[in-house]
Amino acid sequence: MKSHYENLYIGLGTAAIFALVSLWLIPNFIIVPTSVQMTGVSPSFWPESVSWGLVGLGLMLAGSSLMQLRKAKARAALNGEKLDESIAIPKVNIHSVGRFCLTVGAMVGYYYLVEYLGMMLSSMVALFVYTLIYGERRFKFTLPVAVLVPLFLYYFFVKVANIPLPQGPLGW
Repeated sequence: MKSHYENLYIGLGTAAIFALVSLWLIPNFIIVPTSVQMTGVSPSFWPESVSWGLVGLGLMLAGSSLMQLRKAKARAALNGEKLDESIAIPKVNIHSVGRFCLTVGAMVGYYYLVEYLGMMLSSMVALFVYTLIYGERRFKFTLPVAVLVPLFLYYFFVKVANIPLPQGPLGW
């Protein structure tokens, strides 16, 4: 039951945050040149697509949670039990708040690190830091992933899609 309420709040929060991103941040902070004729090549196309997709996924998670809550209440009513509604209001967990603050701090650090190390090296550092923040300690797994994923994505965008990315002091 607790997870249904948590998923409801996560879904609604995700939908609200990405609706704000879609309706305010992207239109106000992504510059679209007037010469862009095709929507698919617009600088705002993918951020908008992903953002609206996350709004939809958040709403789907919230809707699914509401249906599960309704089923649990009906089941409890059939069995003559009373549902414990005290878990409907989540308690603040200091570890979750700390993890949230570390995540935001890592995002800000990543933003500034790109200027000095370039996109690929700073992405490697950021991906490794995120795995540490969220508790993954299998370094035989995290180190290769932290190196290979940014390397593959950098190669794809620079060599295949011909999209220039910020280069670091090593030129990559």
